[in-house]
Amino acid sequence: VIERFGAATEPLLREQVATALVNKRITLARLGRAEQAIEVYDGVAERFGAATEPALLGRHTVAALLNSANGAVDYGMTPAQVISAFNAAYASGGHEAQKNIFAGLNERDCPLN
Repeated sequence: VIERFGAATEPLLREQVATALVNKRITLARLGRAEQAIEVYDGVAERFGAATEPALLGRHTVAALLNSANGAVDYGMTPAQVISAFNAAYASGGHEAQKNIFAGLNERDCPLN
């Protein structure tokens, strides 16, 4: 996916590339290859850091819901608050700002950061 569609500009293909890169990062981290995982993370941030597609808000919202529902994670928001924030951002078109809030909370205390 990354090799074939890495330079695509269509939002759905960009989302697939982002998903593939995030999955690659997770796999490398699980294998104990932290340096490579960090390189992949940096590549994702460089490639998609300024992206504003609504799909990226959706991705971060799903992670936010999973984190907020996990009793072992001190997320800072309840699942109901995550859903409410997503609905407000989606209705207002404030995708980027809410995506950044969720991204910050999702990545807080992450050992790969």
